[in-house]
Amino acid sequence: MEKVHNRFSSISLISIGYYLLALFVLIFSTSTNVLADDDVLSFYHYTSETGLPSSYVKGITQDHLGFIWLATRVSVCRFDGSHYKEFPAFNEKGDPAELLCNRIFSCPDSMLICKTNKDKYFYFDFGTECFKAYTLLNDVGPTQSVEPTSGGYWICRDNNIYFLDSKTRLLTDLRKRNGFSKIPNEVKFLKLLVRGDLLIAVTGNQMVFCFDLKK
Repeated sequence: MEKVHNRFSSISLISIGYYLLALFVLIFSTSTNVLADDDVLSFYHYTSETGLPSSYVKGITQDHLGFIWLATRVSVCRFDGSHYKEFPAFNEKGDPAELLCNRIFSCPDSMLICKTNKDKYFYFDFGTECFKAYTLLNDVGPTQSVEPTSGGYWICRDNNIYFLDSKTRLLTDLRKRNGFSKIPNEVKFLKLLVRGDLLIAVTGNQMVFCFDLKK
């Protein structure tokens, strides 16, 4: 089932499942053919025994310098290919904070952000090499999902989608932006992600909305 509403469309999760399955089969069949021709791939298993703070990794990303960052069950660390390094974190008052995070991500402006289990956001200060409370996102309150984009963040909160402008700090409802006023008010959004110029959101009734942000 598919419906088109100006600059956005909604697609059943069942349809999405078929598309993903077909894509997986295509990628798997292609990769196995490559391996059969040139079997040179090798894999390394990193665990707490090799220095990783915890073998339970909840999030991973790469910063603009090429370092790998991991949000583990017990802390956040940076990996340079050989060694792991943890950094101090401080809350809004400047007191030491514990980073028990479930997500870490990089932004288009090179900012590195992690989200704690208590729904608090911290950014990494590359100058002082420490994590600091990120008031811009923390002032928004509890969020269901946050995705960085050029100029700010797309935020899912209270079953709605908003754009948070990094400079003005204004939070704007997606329905109030040009081209998206026809989104039905009864639609309740649960989660979102950004892929290029597409904003993809999942609703409570298992529908996927794809918003074209460029048109």
